[in-house]
Amino acid sequence: LWKERKKMNKSLISTSQLSKYFGVTRQAIYKWRKKGMPVFIKHNNGKLIRYELDAVIEWINRERDER
Repeated sequence: LWKERKKMNKSLISTSQLSKYFGVTRQAIYKWRKKGMPVFIKHNNGKLIRYELDAVIEWINRERDER
């Protein structure tokens, strides 16, 4: 699991992969996007979305620090 997570940090991942990584629902990921979570790539009118895990982790940490 550790090697898989380390590999994910450096790659682009899907909404499903991101939700599994953080143990949250896909709906939670959509809410985070509305709050400003970085999206690395969008194609086909938003149907293909990928995230850079390191950037998402940094965003989550900033969000927590602001509370």
